Amino acid sequence: MLQRLFVIICVIFFSFGLLSCKEQKDVKKQSIFDMVNYSIGVSLDPAYFTINSRYYEWSPKREAIEWGFGEGKEIDEQTLVYEKLGLIVHLHKDMVETLELLYDAKAGSYPCQKAFQGVIFLNGKQIPSTSKAEQVEALFSDYKGINHNGILKFASKTEHMLLVSKEYPQELLDQVKQHYLKDLRFKKVIELLFLSKKTFTSYDTIREGFYATPKGFNPTIEEYLVNNLKVEDYALMSKHPLLVTIHFDPISGYIQKIIIQVGVHKKPYVEF
Repeated sequence: MLQRLFVIICVIFFSFGLLSCKEQKDVKKQSIFDMVNYSIGVSLDPAYFTINSRYYEWSPKREAIEWGFGEGKEIDEQTLVYEKLGLIVHLHKDMVETLELLYDAKAGSYPCQKAFQGVIFLNGKQIPSTSKAEQVEALFSDYKGINHNGILKFASKTEHMLLVSKEYPQELLDQVKQHYLKDLRFKKVIELLFLSKKTFTSYDTIREGFYATPKGFNPTIEEYLVNNLKVEDYALMSKHPLLVTIHFDPISGYIQKIIIQVGVHKKPYVEF
């Protein structure tokens, strides 16, 4: 009798053990990155950004981004892809240049399995993933001139250096200088330099801490230069610039992707 009872108990424990092992095998092992609800915040004044409330410096290192998102799939030396997060990270050497958030998983520079799995806040305001251009413009009605052919651009407030080609006629250069003293300083242009066009197209950094920004970074200043001063050979260098561009699907009108520029290429610079 005791022997039979012992056998029954052993069978019960063995069965329970098999069931427990099966349940453990069925449980997917999760890392901390699988359990995070991603939140990206961008501030334009002063310029900085956060990932899950953690402050990031301008032009952060790759390891800092991987601390926030985990290890991505390395496509090449300049591209990390997070296919299940809908995120693409563009690098320059070991520094991060842009974060590409795909609201359409196939709309980025590399296709992902899912759309962006997170939320983005700009100056503390959440941008809903189902927004259209007019809805985002209404959300940021205090910003003027942000719509550029259907792409919304938000540039951080920063100090600027304006470089203008000295190959222009002296009369025009004097006019540019006059307008700089009168108007451009109010637009945070702290210095105006006349250089050869070859110089400022060969160097991204003229002075340490200031970096060349892409055309369209500051539409107010750039439109003023082109429309008022008739100057097209120029470069605008900004101190630690942040730029957010929001792209929309031409058919549905909804957000297609959001690109956050958090750094730029770093070439040798000329100190003046």
